[in-house]
Amino acid sequence: MNYSEISVRMYEVREAKRLTLNELAKACGITKAAVNNWRLKGSEPYDKTVLAFLDSFKDINANWLLSGSGPMYKKDITNEPADFQNEIKELTAELSRLKAVLKDKEEIILAKEEALTLYRLNHTKSV
Repeated sequence: MNYSEISVRMYEVREAKRLTLNELAKACGITKAAVNNWRLKGSEPYDKTVLAFLDSFKDINANWLLSGSGPMYKKDITNEPADFQNEIKELTAELSRLKAVLKDKEEIILAKEEALTLYRLNHTKSV
């Protein structure tokens, strides 16, 4: 595990979340100077700092933070249960709407087919 790369990714989170150095330091349980040292001196965060960071930012993918693999945010991997339930509701509503549109279109098609049949019957009788 390369800690200098971890500190770079921690800084990326800081930028993505638009956090001040003080806010990031507080979340990690360290001083602003320690956070500055990651960037300026290439110092490495301690294990307890990384754990505090992950505890403060529960939406951050630990695998990404530690190895750089995968997406930054957990929600990019799987949905939270509440989000999943909301997505199901939204998809169900969309499905109902599409079924109603399809039913309307089918009724229009049937009406046009009947009109065409009547037209053909009337047109062939007169010829």
